Amino acid sequence: MRRLRFKTKYIDVLIRYVFSQDKRFPKVSDELLDGIITFKVDYPFLSNQIIEKYSNKLQIEFIEDYNRVYFASSPSVILPSRYGGKFTSTFVHPTYREDITENMRKYVNILSDLDNLITEAYEELHSSETSF
Repeated sequence: MRRLRFKTKYIDVLIRYVFSQDKRFPKVSDELLDGIITFKVDYPFLSNQIIEKYSNKLQIEFIEDYNRVYFASSPSVILPSRYGGKFTSTFVHPTYREDITENMRKYVNILSDLDNLITEAYEELHSSETSF
């Protein structure tokens, strides 16, 4: 079993690969693994300016009724709200054995970019606060 743990101040992701229990394709069951991904994220309001700044690295989509967070090996990230909050999701991403290492590299790049975006959003939030 292969694992990846990515943990920062605002993101906590655990990815575990286990052999797939899917019996629909018995000939590829040795090659197909399920990536069980637990994704926790805490983020503030995301302004258009910050989203546009990272648009060449990340494709952020907001699905208001979804109430889950999701990412894949493509640079796409789904968040439930532009207004931020703390969210947790667990999902399964089937992966062929030979693609695991490449997917892990992509995950680290996507999550690093997302963490930079969230950190910058928090800095923007704190810099706009007025203290008396």
